[in-house]
Amino acid sequence: MRRIALTLLGLLAPATVAWAQDEPSGSMVETITVIGQRTPSDAKSTSPVTIISSDTLERNGVVTVDDAFANIPAMSFQGINGAQNDGGYGAVFADLRNLNFNRTVTLVNGRRFVLSGITTDEAVDLNNIPVSLIDHVEILRDGSEPEFGADSVAGVINIVLRHDFEGIRAAALLGGATAGDAGEYDASLTLGHQFGNTHVTFDISHSHHEPLDQANRSWARNPITEASFNPDGSLALERRLSATIGGHAISSTGIDDLVTGPGASQPFDGETDGYDFSRDQFLAAGQDRTIANLLVDTQLTSSISAFAEVMAGGRTSQTQVSPQALGLAGTAKNPEGFVIPAPNPFNFFGEDVTLQRVLGEVGPRQTETVADTFRFVVGLQGEWRGGDWSVSYNHGQVDQRFTTRNSVNLTRAIQTLSSDPSVCVAADGCVQANYFGPDSLSPAAANFIGYTARGTSAYREDILSAQIEQTFLTLPAGDWEFTLGAEHVIESGRVTPDAVTLAGDQAGSDAAPTNGTIASNAVFVDFDLPLLSEHSPVGALRADIGARYSSYDFFGSFPTWRLGLSWAPTQDIRFRFTTGAARRIPAITEAFGGSTSQLLSVQDPCDSVSGERDNPVVDANCASQGLDSSFTQSSPLIAVANGGSTTLRPEASRNYSAGFVLMPRFVPGLTIIADYYRIRIKDAIDSLADTNPDFIPDQCYETAALASPYCALITRAPSGPSAGQINLIFAPDANLGEIVTDGIDLGFTYAFDLGNWGRVTLDWENAILLNYLIRETPGGERVQYAGKFPGLNFVGSYPRLRSVLNVTLDHGPWSFNWTTRYTGEADLLDEDPSEAPFTHADAIFYHDIEASWRHEHTRIIVGVNNLFDERPPTLVDGSTNTDVATYDVLGRFAFVRVAFSR
Repeated sequence: MRRIALTLLGLLAPATVAWAQDEPSGSMVETITVIGQRTPSDAKSTSPVTIISSDTLERNGVVTVDDAFANIPAMSFQGINGAQNDGGYGAVFADLRNLNFNRTVTLVNGRRFVLSGITTDEAVDLNNIPVSLIDHVEILRDGSEPEFGADSVAGVINIVLRHDFEGIRAAALLGGATAGDAGEYDASLTLGHQFGNTHVTFDISHSHHEPLDQANRSWARNPITEASFNPDGSLALERRLSATIGGHAISSTGIDDLVTGPGASQPFDGETDGYDFSRDQFLAAGQDRTIANLLVDTQLTSSISAFAEVMAGGRTSQTQVSPQALGLAGTAKNPEGFVIPAPNPFNFFGEDVTLQRVLGEVGPRQTETVADTFRFVVGLQGEWRGGDWSVSYNHGQVDQRFTTRNSVNLTRAIQTLSSDPSVCVAADGCVQANYFGPDSLSPAAANFIGYTARGTSAYREDILSAQIEQTFLTLPAGDWEFTLGAEHVIESGRVTPDAVTLAGDQAGSDAAPTNGTIASNAVFVDFDLPLLSEHSPVGALRADIGARYSSYDFFGSFPTWRLGLSWAPTQDIRFRFTTGAARRIPAITEAFGGSTSQLLSVQDPCDSVSGERDNPVVDANCASQGLDSSFTQSSPLIAVANGGSTTLRPEASRNYSAGFVLMPRFVPGLTIIADYYRIRIKDAIDSLADTNPDFIPDQCYETAALASPYCALITRAPSGPSAGQINLIFAPDANLGEIVTDGIDLGFTYAFDLGNWGRVTLDWENAILLNYLIRETPGGERVQYAGKFPGLNFVGSYPRLRSVLNVTLDHGPWSFNWTTRYTGEADLLDEDPSEAPFTHADAIFYHDIEASWRHEHTRIIVGVNNLFDERPPTLVDGSTNTDVATYDVLGRFAFVRVAFSR
């Protein structure tokens, strides 16, 4: 077992500590016993470390780990958060350095926590770790940590639990948006006691979050799908979908009408007549979560102890999106989509038409996700010849059930168009249906085509590990230590779509099953080498050297390594430098994922209004496909499919960081911390459509004679009213070019006394993004993402500056805190804000306040987040009018928290 000296800044030593960071040498020391592997925190760390104390979590009214990370500038916007109604299904994933959630390793007590993706294995659902049981959170903002895995590309998050809690603690929180919605409550109970040689800690918590209707926020209503400037400078807006409640008909002869009833039609007007789907959608998901934890530590002999950690959690989340729309895209089984033939008695056009129709009669699609998580860790640890050793077995599993009401069976919808009794079988419930006009679909027809979809996913993880830590040499500068360990890991995952989708009959995206298992073995070694003591002529010098060798059954074997140096020439300043290499193997969905499609906003190069046909190569290629200069894309949404491949290679990354910690003795209470980082990822695994859905069609049609290999990935409808329209783009996961990012973390902490007025602590942290460059293909040009929103289909942004300033006043039993959160400006990639409206977002400030009062065993906290009710900037995302991963969607939020402990 490793005893870790967690040295806090002297100015942050009181229980009312704010956000602590980078514990410098010479501060007050609190010894914390952590069961399991060595954690990233270290008083003389060569790497930048952010630490969030339990007191900070309580002070800020934090209910979930996700809430806590909102105040860490290094946490970026490519994760999944609770405000993504159709993204995370209630799960929350962290993202460091903008490198996405699958490149950040999350540990609990130094060991991996079971992955909890919405399909199988994307990342750890942070909110499965109860805040009530957290002692502190350590965020190692440095990649290439071989001791914690070959895949710690962006960094490591370690959540340390209160395994030695003694007494009783109960807490409750009640809060909600001041608009009168988005209510939430949280209650927890923690018990701990020493029974002879055995210590037991038990914790149970329950939280409830109400869903937020999109229509409840004025800025999110009536989503803008396209925006431009008129010649006179005024705005020209298109809102909502081209599909409508009444039906938007398209034919090969040019019909493009909004049908308002049988026998009547009028020109389609996207501004006034389109369907406002915001009235049927949630802006933030609803959720109920219950988590129970049992931690046991038993002393077996004077030098050997046994430990166990058991966690069981259940989450039920509710999401809601608009009713299914037919006619926007086809499927593999029905590639022409929803085509109403000319003989249909309700088709008054006299020819085949594709009808883009929102099925309001069926109702909005409501998904309930039930996720059950179970994890247990058992092991032995002890001392041997002056060193520590441990062995453990870690098992985790997540089972999820997805139930979506009001799904639509496209094959059945097509059957209802026929009067042939052999096609539309009455015994099966089929009735001939009229889809033209609002409310024209009969209840019997709606019941026949609607169904409840039931899918499942599961993930399993088993880890057997052993390690020993030993001092092998004692020098004047200190003990030279090494940690040697080995791991055997088996992870497996599966995704099973509902039966209708498996048969290809669904109206929405195609999806195939996923099923795969990955086994690996690894050995690692880490050396902690104090080279020179603080009494040497050049000051203290320390080296940290680590290496790992990993072997995978599908992806080969490879080493990873890390070198860290720390030099303190005086007590006032410490310099540090790290470099290393990491690898990330494909996740189960990336390696074994079945082909799954989704509707994305894609610009067809052959569209006459796209402007791309001014390029003679593009125009010639389109003409060769039989698409003349008048061809028009019928819908901005195109089905884009991706899938996994076992031929993928592991990503390879190199990272560098250099910085300093300055604590000038002539300014007591002041700490300045600065770190520069650079991370380069080669063979980055992604789908080309994830970063740029237009990439594949652009590459194809900008290549003479359609000679590009990307052309094989595009399928156009061969016939019917939608002839020539792109109905599918296949964009499988692949090893793309590279990602290069660099930036600066800059922090200032200053504490001083105000005499009888108390003590003030200022903590100001900044994340400065210098570059985020993506090379989409080997040899391609680098695209700068820093300061950008990647596009309409991409949730998240890359602002150049994120900043958080905390000001805390402690006065006896009272404490007051003001937090200012800043997110820098950003523009939509490849857009000129002077030519395209709503493609620029100004910088935004959020202000949070909390007041805390403590009396004996009770603490009461009252707070307001987003005090001035800042609304998000308007962006044309075609869904919510903003970026829900970047900006606060709840508005002003007030809460009260009461905690009792003794």
